[in-house]
Amino acid sequence: MYKVAISGKIGQELIGLHGVAQAHGKHLEFVDALKSIYDQLQTDPYSLGEPTFHYRQLKLINCKAIVRPLVIEFCIDDLGLIVYLRTVALFGFD
Repeated sequence: MYKVAISGKIGQELIGLHGVAQAHGKHLEFVDALKSIYDQLQTDPYSLGEPTFHYRQLKLINCKAIVRPLVIEFCIDDLGLIVYLRTVALFGFD
């Protein structure tokens, strides 16, 4: 099981994005996507998204994934069994 590390900044961004999703009537989709993302990052982060590049010196793999209405970027640390959530954004809002 991986630990999912979410910085205070990313946590605040998620709160703000949730407000935007609510304003667009996408509350349930947002919550479902976030739960799905969190569950997959904990159990099998490699099943979520695609690797974009490696931080070879740090032994981290950077990945990007879309789970509508969210797009996220995260790094996998296999040695420490930690997944670092790096960026979050809304996807598909016009």
